[in-house]
Amino acid sequence: MEVSLFQYTQAFYWSFALGAVIFGVYLLFGLVRLLAPPGRVRLFFEDVLFMLLAAVLNFLFALSQTNGTIRAFSLAAQIAAFGLLYATVGRLLKRFSGLLRRVLLRTCHAAADPAAAWLHRSALKLQEGCRRIFGKRKLPKNEKK
Repeated sequence: MEVSLFQYTQAFYWSFALGAVIFGVYLLFGLVRLLAPPGRVRLFFEDVLFMLLAAVLNFLFALSQTNGTIRAFSLAAQIAAFGLLYATVGRLLKRFSGLLRRVLLRTCHAAADPAAAWLHRSALKLQEGCRRIFGKRKLPKNEKK
């Protein structure tokens, strides 16, 4: 059974979209690195994880769109989409990475600080309640043998 030009064109467009998805995954890894700069070991494992994820996505794409055959135009479209997004969106994010880091950290603090304060107040009230209940009773001392 022969593959039509329409199917090749459709596979080309989907591979271009897959390149954009792989860039999105790369961007998420970059945001995690921006918020918590990694050490050498974590950096190595993050890179390996990204490459494995990209390889699995590419393999599944090849199985679903080109019957398991890796096509050069598919790889070229993925690389072109990734490169185009890296050169445009990636550069903008790198330029504003300090501002982006401050915004993300402030957002996290805005959500986490009230929750931490509530937990602290709840723990203090629980401690007071336990002191009222157990403060009146004297616990027996351990006898030495």
